Amino acid sequence: RAQHTHVAVIHDSDAHRHAQLANDFSAHLYIGIESRDTSVCDVAYYHTDGFHSVAGHVFATLAAEAIERSAPWFAPTVNGTRLQVLRETIMPAVVCGFGPVPRIIPHCAVIADDITNAMSIWVKTTSMKLGVHEN
Repeated sequence: RAQHTHVAVIHDSDAHRHAQLANDFSAHLYIGIESRDTSVCDVAYYHTDGFHSVAGHVFATLAAEAIERSAPWFAPTVNGTRLQVLRETIMPAVVCGFGPVPRIIPHCAVIADDITNAMSIWVKTTSMKLGVHEN
């Protein structure tokens, strides 16, 4: 919102509902944030045999690189997966998994800034070139 974008915040544990609401909102990018019990910082994008979301992969990489620069101890990874929300959204989508919660809480503002900065770069460099409705 600080970057003058329209943001829909979805608080629902159902991945199908997330995809439905993001699709109904006509989002250009879906960014899911999930807490994990294990020590992890993972950014997932859609990938299956024969297809992967190029725009999602680019955003996932940008987000992981931004987090790595500001908080290298999180050692973020980028992974292609078939998570339900990634399969069902029509826009490029990523799911960021962070954990455990007590380890992440002191760094939430920095991580949010990192993801926002990655989004700004993605919008300027990728979304226009690749199109935003590829899944």
